[in-house]
Amino acid sequence: MKHIPLTFEKLEVTQYNPQTEEITLRILVNDGKQKQLIKQCTAEQADSLAASMIQEIRTKIKAAHAEHTNDDSPLAGALMIQHTQDEDSVHEATAKFLATLRERIRNARTKRISWGELQKQITGMKIEYTKK
Repeated sequence: MKHIPLTFEKLEVTQYNPQTEEITLRILVNDGKQKQLIKQCTAEQADSLAASMIQEIRTKIKAAHAEHTNDDSPLAGALMIQHTQDEDSVHEATAKFLATLRERIRNARTKRISWGELQKQITGMKIEYTKK
């Protein structure tokens, strides 16, 4: 069984299109090497989006570390991801960031801010996850 330490480092908005409300997020993780996941989405369902992003990262990390061995042991190819941070706190921070993002977009629309100004406000927003 192979243990993989996983650390979530940062989540940031790299692009925002105010017309379609599509957001491009970049998530930086570290499993011995720094990796990134680029995700295009809308910030409507913050909690379910956060859960699906974390699950997608886990799946991709497992796929990247998969080894095919000829060993007959049932645990020969098993992978175990060990979070260096509390997984619930990572989920909560991600969901809270996405909810804040959604609220900022809604508030800007009610104030009738121009698309260019809204794009400047949203692009570049980021959070850094706390480390143990």
